[in-house]
Amino acid sequence: MYKGRTGCAEYERGDKHMIPKKNKFKEFMKDKGFYLVLALCIVGASTAAWITASNTLDSIKNQNEEMTSQISSKEELEWEGNTTPEIPSSVVEVNETLKDVSKSLPSSTSQLVPPSSSYSTEDLDADSISPKPAQKLEQSPYTLPMESLAVIHPYSDGQPVKNKTLNVWRAHNAVDFKGELGCKIMAVSDGVITDIGNDPIWGSFIMINHPDGYVSMYNGVKVTSNMKKGDNISGGQKIGELSDIPGEISMGPHLHFTLKKDNNSVDPGKLLKLK
Repeated sequence: MYKGRTGCAEYERGDKHMIPKKNKFKEFMKDKGFYLVLALCIVGASTAAWITASNTLDSIKNQNEEMTSQISSKEELEWEGNTTPEIPSSVVEVNETLKDVSKSLPSSTSQLVPPSSSYSTEDLDADSISPKPAQKLEQSPYTLPMESLAVIHPYSDGQPVKNKTLNVWRAHNAVDFKGELGCKIMAVSDGVITDIGNDPIWGSFIMINHPDGYVSMYNGVKVTSNMKKGDNISGGQKIGELSDIPGEISMGPHLHFTLKKDNNSVDPGKLLKLK
């Protein structure tokens, strides 16, 4: 085979023709050159981006360190006493108000009420700690409702007796005391007037409640004009004068005296110790 050069190209002489010699570098660049250039571009762009990011981070770090240093220096100056922090106006107004209030308070501590926590049971008397029993009302003993004693009709204890005026048989759950018209009628014990009225059969009356639970009823009494419901009455006090009883008019002037407890009639003779 014959090798030769013609111009810039190399040729190889074959059997029949002259064949140009192939350039291996050009062939490589022709086939793989694009990818090589692309790879170099990518590497370059990545390197540039990393350098830019690194510079940016360093700049931010330097700025933060500078700001921190400035803040620390400012705080040191404020708290070293060289400068006085400014107090908000709202706080100043509140302080002035508190001063005005404190001036209006009494100067003596004896005028102030101590808190409840300052008390102790040792400072209190035994009488103030222990509850005091309720005071029991004193009641005078029972006495007779009239000065003269003349029983004309006793307590029948539920047994029927004849009423001559009404001509009926009925229980006589009271004691009849004979007297003169206008004689004084008295309360048998302390109590409160609960009723005053006039009954067409049993005449004018007055009712008194006593502290021990008894209730006394006086029929055939002209009640004293100044007496009224709710008045307190003392034992032996005059409550009226003797008058007539229409339902027992045939018996003459007398006091029809009834005594009850728990709404049940009671023999007045036992309480008044009548013989």
